[in-house]
Amino acid sequence: MTMVALRINLTLSSPIDCHRRVLTMLRLTLLSDTQLLLQTPGPAEARTCVLEAPHADTESYKFTEVTEEISARDDPECEKERPYGDRLRVFRGMMLQESTGKELKVVFKVAYDEPCLLLLANEAEIYTEHLVKVQGEYVPRMYGSFVGETDEGKTRVTVLEDWGEELRIPLKVQPVKFRLLVVKALLEIHRRANVVHHDFADRHIVVKTTPTGYWPVLVDFTKALLHPDECLIEWPFKVYALEPVMAHTCHELWDVISEEAELWCPSHLNFFNVHVPVAEVSEPADLLKYTPDWVECSEAQLMAQAKSVYSKYVEWLRERRRCDRMRVRIH
Repeated sequence: MTMVALRINLTLSSPIDCHRRVLTMLRLTLLSDTQLLLQTPGPAEARTCVLEAPHADTESYKFTEVTEEISARDDPECEKERPYGDRLRVFRGMMLQESTGKELKVVFKVAYDEPCLLLLANEAEIYTEHLVKVQGEYVPRMYGSFVGETDEGKTRVTVLEDWGEELRIPLKVQPVKFRLLVVKALLEIHRRANVVHHDFADRHIVVKTTPTGYWPVLVDFTKALLHPDECLIEWPFKVYALEPVMAHTCHELWDVISEEAELWCPSHLNFFNVHVPVAEVSEPADLLKYTPDWVECSEAQLMAQAKSVYSKYVEWLRERRRCDRMRVRIH
């Protein structure tokens, strides 16, 4: 029987006292393509168990160092940035491919606590069963997802390719070429993998520097779902065309193209809750004929509101042109 080992050294916070650091040494040995032996310090009977690991890679790796905790970059008091606190943490490190001696940059997620374990279990299944066709191109490669008992209780560790830096400058203010690359990645995930990300956000876009420029991938598929139906987005599509009716396309892609990437122009202007087609408006005065009967305003007030609505649309167009002249900015 061929023995394939993956060894991880990391520090975890104790669930009893989040300020106390507990060193947890994990030794993971792949016994076969479906079983993993996990060993941690302590009595053998309490610290050794055979785990089911259907998501394990068949190569031989070991960690050489842990370089930083990515999740520690965020404000620990900000629930939006760390919704699971210390129960789901993300580290960056180096991993040695033993057959070639090649060092690989990796990210590994550590989860303990049932809700977080379920999130990583869902992500591992999505990667293994559905994202295989797009790994290394539109999503990072997954090297394995392993679960077992540690000092923290039941623990899952998922090891992923480190693609680069998280996008921290909003997608909507990036050049059109880069925004199209992100949309293309999501579209390929929908079509080729039949997966809906279900938690698309700027922080889940990771960018690698290549000889030809920046190349984005999407990460964090902990909440991903299978696509419920056919994805009806045509590619390539006309940039800054009027947005189509949402019911005629995929909702996630519609939201990303129209709201997050702003690659479609608004099809309507909202004037006193009346959706006025953009094609009918060439100046603020064109909005006045759509004034609802219930509005009680002077002509001057109506015109002021019309100018405000129209100026926001003009500013949107101006901002699009400005961003398209800029270079990609990650931080």
